[in-house]
Amino acid sequence: MTTLAAMLIVFATVNFLGGSSPISILIFGLILGNCRDFTRFLKLRTCALVDEAIKFLHGEMTFFIRTFFFVYMGMMISFNFIDLNFITLSFSLLFIILIIRYLVEKKVQLS
Repeated sequence: MTTLAAMLIVFATVNFLGGSSPISILIFGLILGNCRDFTRFLKLRTCALVDEAIKFLHGEMTFFIRTFFFVYMGMMISFNFIDLNFITLSFSLLFIILIIRYLVEKKVQLS
């Protein structure tokens, strides 16, 4: 919970100072997520920032945000614009993607 509190403090402080709060939280998360690389780069002894509880909390927050995003996107979609041209274009793009994926997989298996 201290990580969440620190995140909110960083957000509020940067917002108060007139900076970009979302970018500051992104940088905060990058530092926490890459703790081992930062300790190696800064030649520190230990990386005590990230433990399993923080990873669990991150996983739960990620699940919540993804769920919210897809529910919100689903609420925005209307089916009024679907016609024959839209369906044809959709299936054409799907077919192209499947062919490209097949060719890439074939090439990966050969090498």
